[in-house]
Amino acid sequence: MELKSIRVKIYGTEYPLKGEDEELMRQAAAYVDSLMQTFSEKMAQQTPSTLAVLTALNIAEELLKYKNQSKLSLEEAEREINSISEKIKLFLDTSSEDIG
Repeated sequence: MELKSIRVKIYGTEYPLKGEDEELMRQAAAYVDSLMQTFSEKMAQQTPSTLAVLTALNIAEELLKYKNQSKLSLEEAEREINSISEKIKLFLDTSSEDIG
Protein backbone atom coordinates (compact mmCIF):
# COMPACT_ATOMS: atom_id res chain seq x y z
CA MET A 1 0.00 0.00 0.00
CA GLU A 2 1.15 3.51 -0.79
CA LEU A 3 2.37 5.81 1.99
CA LYS A 4 0.63 9.17 2.12
CA SER A 5 2.18 12.36 3.49
CA ILE A 6 0.10 14.79 5.51
CA ARG A 7 0.65 17.65 7.93
CA VAL A 8 -1.19 17.77 11.24
CA LYS A 9 -1.28 20.29 14.05
CA ILE A 10 -0.93 19.05 17.60
CA TYR A 11 -0.94 21.51 20.48
CA GLY A 12 -0.09 24.39 18.18
CA THR A 13 2.81 22.71 16.37
CA GLU A 14 2.65 21.29 12.86
CA TYR A 15 4.06 17.82 12.23
CA PRO A 16 4.63 15.97 8.95
CA LEU A 17 3.33 12.38 9.02
CA LYS A 18 3.55 9.46 6.64
CA GLY A 19 1.27 6.48 6.73
CA GLU A 20 -1.09 4.25 4.80
CA ASP A 21 -4.38 5.58 6.18
CA GLU A 22 -4.68 9.35 5.96
CA GLU A 23 -7.98 9.49 7.86
CA LEU A 24 -6.60 7.33 10.68
CA MET A 25 -3.54 9.58 10.99
CA ARG A 26 -5.79 12.65 11.16
CA GLN A 27 -8.00 11.02 13.79
CA ALA A 28 -4.97 10.02 15.87
CA ALA A 29 -3.51 13.53 15.67
CA ALA A 30 -6.87 15.09 16.63
CA TYR A 31 -7.14 12.70 19.58
CA VAL A 32 -3.63 13.52 20.83
CA ASP A 33 -4.27 17.25 20.36
CA SER A 34 -7.55 16.98 22.26
CA LEU A 35 -5.93 15.17 25.20
CA MET A 36 -3.05 17.65 25.35
CA GLN A 37 -5.54 20.55 25.36
CA THR A 38 -7.50 18.87 28.16
CA PHE A 39 -4.38 18.29 30.26
CA SER A 40 -3.25 21.86 29.59
CA GLU A 41 -6.56 23.22 30.90
CA LYS A 42 -6.27 21.12 34.06
CA MET A 43 -2.55 21.78 34.65
CA ALA A 44 -1.80 25.18 33.17
CA GLN A 45 1.72 25.43 34.62
CA GLN A 46 3.03 22.27 32.91
CA THR A 47 5.43 22.42 29.97
CA PRO A 48 4.41 21.07 26.57
CA SER A 49 6.84 18.17 27.00
CA THR A 50 5.25 17.22 30.33
CA LEU A 51 1.79 17.42 28.73
CA ALA A 52 3.04 15.21 25.89
CA VAL A 53 4.32 12.59 28.36
CA LEU A 54 1.05 12.65 30.32
CA THR A 55 -0.87 12.27 27.05
CA ALA A 56 1.34 9.35 25.98
CA LEU A 57 0.84 7.65 29.36
CA ASN A 58 -2.92 8.15 29.13
CA ILE A 59 -3.04 6.64 25.63
CA ALA A 60 -0.76 3.76 26.67
CA GLU A 61 -3.06 3.01 29.62
CA GLU A 62 -6.09 2.97 27.31
CA LEU A 63 -4.29 0.69 24.86
CA LEU A 64 -3.26 -1.76 27.59
CA LYS A 65 -6.80 -1.80 28.98
CA TYR A 66 -8.20 -2.67 25.54
CA LYS A 67 -5.50 -5.28 24.94
CA ASN A 68 -6.29 -6.92 28.28
CA GLN A 69 -10.02 -6.87 27.50
CA SER A 70 -9.34 -8.43 24.08
CA LYS A 71 -7.15 -11.08 25.68
CA LEU A 72 -9.89 -11.93 28.18
CA SER A 73 -12.47 -12.10 25.40
CA LEU A 74 -10.21 -14.42 23.41
CA GLU A 75 -9.65 -16.64 26.45
CA GLU A 76 -13.41 -16.77 27.08
CA ALA A 77 -14.02 -17.73 23.44
CA GLU A 78 -11.37 -20.46 23.64
CA ARG A 79 -12.97 -21.87 26.80
CA GLU A 80 -16.39 -21.86 25.14
CA ILE A 81 -15.00 -23.55 22.00
CA ASN A 82 -13.29 -26.21 24.12
CA SER A 83 -16.50 -26.81 26.07
CA ILE A 84 -18.56 -27.18 22.89
CA SER A 85 -15.89 -29.39 21.37
CA GLU A 86 -16.00 -31.70 24.40
CA LYS A 87 -19.79 -31.87 24.21
CA ILE A 88 -19.65 -32.75 20.50
CA LYS A 89 -17.02 -35.40 21.16
CA LEU A 90 -19.11 -36.88 23.97
CA PHE A 91 -22.20 -36.85 21.75
CA LEU A 92 -20.34 -38.52 18.87
CA ASP A 93 -18.87 -41.15 21.21
CA THR A 94 -22.31 -41.87 22.67
CA SER A 95 -23.92 -42.01 19.21
CA SER A 96 -21.34 -44.46 17.89
CA GLU A 97 -21.97 -46.74 20.91
CA ASP A 98 -25.71 -46.70 20.17
CA ILE A 99 -25.07 -47.76 16.56
CA GLY A 100 -22.69 -50.54 17.43
